[in-house]
Amino acid sequence: MPEHCAAYCCQNRRTVQNRARGITFHKFPKDRDVRKKWEVALRREGFTASDSSVLCSEHFKQDDLDRTGQIVRLRDGVIPSIFSFPVHLQRPEKGRTTCTSRRSEESLSVASQDASNTATSHPQPQPNDDHGYALPASPTSLKARLNEALARVESLEREKKNAMAREKRAKTTVKSLLGDLREKNLINEELEERLEFYSDLQIDFMAKQGHEYTKAYREFALTLHLHGPKAYKYLRETQHFPLPHPHTLQRWLCSVDDKPGLNKMMLDMLERRCLEDQAKYGCVALMLDAMAIRKHVQYNPHTQSMSGFVDMGDGNSETDVATEALVFMVVGIQGHWKAPIAYYLMNSLSPVTQRVLLSHALEELHARGIRVAYSPIASTTGQINWRYINYLNDVQKKDGLHAANKITDKHVYYENQKMRVSLAAQTLSRSVSVALRTMRDLGYSQFKHSEATAEFIEMIDRLFDIMNGRNPRAKGFKAPLGALNWMERKECLSRAREYLLTLVTKDGTPLHQSKRSIKIVLVIA
Repeated sequence: MPEHCAAYCCQNRRTVQNRARGITFHKFPKDRDVRKKWEVALRREGFTASDSSVLCSEHFKQDDLDRTGQIVRLRDGVIPSIFSFPVHLQRPEKGRTTCTSRRSEESLSVASQDASNTATSHPQPQPNDDHGYALPASPTSLKARLNEALARVESLEREKKNAMAREKRAKTTVKSLLGDLREKNLINEELEERLEFYSDLQIDFMAKQGHEYTKAYREFALTLHLHGPKAYKYLRETQHFPLPHPHTLQRWLCSVDDKPGLNKMMLDMLERRCLEDQAKYGCVALMLDAMAIRKHVQYNPHTQSMSGFVDMGDGNSETDVATEALVFMVVGIQGHWKAPIAYYLMNSLSPVTQRVLLSHALEELHARGIRVAYSPIASTTGQINWRYINYLNDVQKKDGLHAANKITDKHVYYENQKMRVSLAAQTLSRSVSVALRTMRDLGYSQFKHSEATAEFIEMIDRLFDIMNGRNPRAKGFKAPLGALNWMERKECLSRAREYLLTLVTKDGTPLHQSKRSIKIVLVIA
C-alpha cells in the first residue's frame, strides 16, 4: 500500500463529502490481541497502530457495523476484511478440481480475455488508490465536484442554523417572557405572581396547529389578557408569539347559563329584539357597578363543584373567596327596559381589568347591531360636556401652572377612587368654573364652547354650599341658613330650580321628565 498519514490507515479523510456518503471512522481496538489481528489484516510491513490510528467503514462488511443508534459502532470482535491489495499481497484462492468447475473457469478466462482486448482498444483511466477517490483529470469535472461540495456545506450550515433556532424556541418558556415583560414595565408584581404558575409552559408548543388549545394555554392567555392587556398586545403583535386573537378570548368568556361571564343567551335575545324594533332596542346605555357580597363557599350539586370563589367566567379555578360582584347592564334610551348581560365574581379588580371587561361587552353589543351611546345634557347656552375638564387638566399639566383650582389626574381618572366625595366636590367647584371661562377668554380654541359647562359647574357648586353649610362663622353661600340670609337663599334656590328645569337630554326631553329625573327631583321640590 502507498504511504499514508500516521493517523489514517486508508485514503479516506474526515470531509463533508465523505460524511455525506455515510463513511464513518473507527479507532483501533484497545485489546492487544484484537488490535494485532487488525494490524495483520492491513498487510503493511513494519506497521504498528497508535491510539490515534483509524480505519474507515468501507474496510468492514455491512454486517460488522451496528447502525441502530445515533452513532455507528463496530460489533464486538470484528476484523477489517475489505482491501484492494496489490497482486503480490493477495492470498491465492484454491481452485476447484471437478470437471464442471474447470469448464466454468475456462469460460470465465475467455470472457476476461475479451474484456482485456476491449480495454486495450479503449483504455480507461485507473484509480491510483484503494478507494477510487483520485482527482479527475478534467478541470471542468473538478470544478463541478467543488461546487457540489460547497453547496453541501451551505446546506449543512442552513440546517445547523435552523436546528439552533428550534432549540432556542424550545427553551423559551413563560418564565423568560415574564422577565422580558418585567424589564419593559408591562406587568406589575401582582400579575407576575399570577403567571408564575405557568412559568414552565413552553411557548414553542402554544401554536394551535389544527388542534384545540390546551387548558393550561387557555388559562395563561385569559389571565394575561384580563390583567395585562398591554403585555398581551406587545407579545402578540410586536413579538409575534402564537397567542389567540382577543375575539377568541371573548368567545371563551361567553356563558350560556347563569355562570359568571358574558350571558350569551341574553345577548342573543337582545339581537332578536333589535331586529324586530330598531328604534327601541338599537340604542342603549351600558351601566356597570360593583356590589358587596357575603363571603361564602358552598357545594353546587348541579355542577358538582364548589361555588363562591373568584370567577371571571373563563373556567379557571381560583382559590380566593369572592367578596364583590361586578354587574354589567344595558338600559334602553328610547324604551323603558333594562337587561343584565354579564357579571363577574371577584375580591379586587384593577381599573385596567375593568376596562378590558368593558371592551368585551361593547364588542359583543356592537357585533349584534346594538349601539351603545349616552344622552348628553344641554342647557339654553349649549351642551354640558366632561371633555372640558380633561382639556383643563391637560393645559395645566403642559404649562405647569394651575389656574387656582385643584384639578389633577386623580380628578379626571377617578375610576379607582369613585367613592371619594371630596374629588367630586373639588371638580364641581367655582374655581373650576372660573378657570374654564379664563381659558376661553385667553383664546384657547378647545374652550370656545365651554360656557354651558362652566355655568352648570357654578350652579351645582352653589347648591352644594347652600345645602352643606354648617359652620356658623362661614361667609357667603357656605354660611348656614338664617333670618339674615333667608331672602337671598330663597332667590338663589328659585334661580337654580328654573335652571334645572331648562336642562334637556339629547333628544330634547326635559331632564326632569326622563328616567334620570331622580337626580334633580329633590332639588326642584
